Amino acid sequence: MRTTVMISGAGGQGVVSVALLLAECAAKAGFCTCLPEHGPEQRGGYTRCTIVVSDEEILSPMPKKYNFVVAMDDPSAKKFAPQLAPGGLMILNADLVPSSPGENKLFVPAETIAAELGSPRVANVVLLGVLVGAGDILPEALIMEALSEKFRDKTNLEAFRKGFEIAKNQP
Repeated sequence: MRTTVMISGAGGQGVVSVALLLAECAAKAGFCTCLPEHGPEQRGGYTRCTIVVSDEEILSPMPKKYNFVVAMDDPSAKKFAPQLAPGGLMILNADLVPSSPGENKLFVPAETIAAELGSPRVANVVLLGVLVGAGDILPEALIMEALSEKFRDKTNLEAFRKGFEIAKNQP
């Protein structure tokens, strides 16, 4: 099985952090590639990571279409919506993406949830939870373990759980 994921947003939103965490976990479970790309700005510039997870060797790390596109801001949603594969799912940060044309969109108020948890910096982890919950890409326990090891703040675990629950409660 091969799953392609793009996580995108502005620099400073934690796009690379959650992409690398997902890729490290996927590498433990099989084959994985992770290609970060960003603009020259230190903060606020364009950032995206392409992740391919497979149970077989990955010959091309750059897919033409993605099974999942996670957009943390409106410019990313607009730019990458056309790259969603038919039947794929686009996960959008509803607090920064007011609308997006097309089907198979899941709007999640990631910034609001993060603020309710007391840490605005975990919006990226909320969306990671949604991705893992909706995509069944990797086992929840594997991500939870990695979050516990990488981040001392337990808010990350709560943020992931909230996102995961949102995905599991979707029809």
